[in-house]
Amino acid sequence: MLTACGIGKSAPETTRPAAIPSTLPTVSATATAPSRLAAGGVVQIRDGGALGKVLVDGAGMTLYTFALDTPGNGKSACSGACIAAWPAVPATTIAEKLDGAAASLALITRDDGAKQVTYGGRPLYRFAGDRAPGDVKGNGVNGFGGLWTVSTPSGSGATSTPGAVGEIGY
Repeated sequence: MLTACGIGKSAPETTRPAAIPSTLPTVSATATAPSRLAAGGVVQIRDGGALGKVLVDGAGMTLYTFALDTPGNGKSACSGACIAAWPAVPATTIAEKLDGAAASLALITRDDGAKQVTYGGRPLYRFAGDRAPGDVKGNGVNGFGGLWTVSTPSGSGATSTPGAVGEIGY
């Protein structure tokens, strides 16, 4: 067999994590109208099943908030090793309104000079442990001194039990 990588070689097998428990919520593939982010894709609202509505980025990756961030103070409490595990959602410009959302999107300037998207005054992050759209492995994680929760349009964070992590399946 011929492959793009060489003659007689087959592509390496990919592995999938262990089965996700059936008690985890599922998410539909439909989203409300997105607000465009010039350099960060889009922020969308997705149906998170038992989690309710959740915010995701343009690639469908779940967005999180950090309990140590003070809403509206224009600062992120996550830096250093924290920002490596919880990358900031970047953008250079944004549309303020997200259809179906209770709060507005905005930008803050991080201590390193990078711009970060906020929702309702709270900085938004991705989780490095989420590997595919729909993963919510960071929900309920108590790390870097505070609790991490899936960001929701209500701005209150996901209501699932802390530690209920896995996939929301969209």
